[in-house]
Amino acid sequence: MPEKWWTPKTKAALILGCGMITAFSWMVLLPTVMYQWWMKCSFLPAWFYFPVEEFLAINNHQNSLYAPGGGIVIASLSGLWAFKICKDVKKFCKFQIFIFLIFFLLVLLFPCLCRPREIALRAHCRYDLKEIWCYCEKYAQNNGGVFPEKVDIGKFRHRVNYMGSGRKISDKPFVLLEDGERVHAGDMRHRIWSNGESEDFYPWK
Repeated sequence: MPEKWWTPKTKAALILGCGMITAFSWMVLLPTVMYQWWMKCSFLPAWFYFPVEEFLAINNHQNSLYAPGGGIVIASLSGLWAFKICKDVKKFCKFQIFIFLIFFLLVLLFPCLCRPREIALRAHCRYDLKEIWCYCEKYAQNNGGVFPEKVDIGKFRHRVNYMGSGRKISDKPFVLLEDGERVHAGDMRHRIWSNGESEDFYPWK
């Protein structure tokens, strides 16, 4: 690139552009790419991480605390760096920062489908668990009050724990069905008891 084009203004524009793209990619792609890693560990304690993760998922953000947090850090650092390089060209910097802020707001609004997706996932999961419980209850009524040894949970894309093998419907109420870990944001798990009652269970509480 000719030297006359490599000005502070050009450098600032390049930094801002790269910062926008990086922040956008982090917030949109990282939760998908790193989901399996987040299922295994977290830098934050569970009592803090899971409530914030659930809050973000229910309030139109990605299902991870690191997605918006990392995007904000990347955006802020690139903006400060660009402003420092071309601080003598204030008008240009103000214009670029304005464009950057508009873009950043769009990034925050991009994952707006997370809320309805998460709510729909929970409602669908709860309905399927209740349907399986109805099957188990009907089976028990026709087989001396004994729950089936196993049930078909093929309709679920995630793990569901069935704990009714060899037990009776007349026993003291126990957890019959429960979601596996990290199925829903915040590690919330639906539970269906042997008497048909349902609850939202948080193992980290």
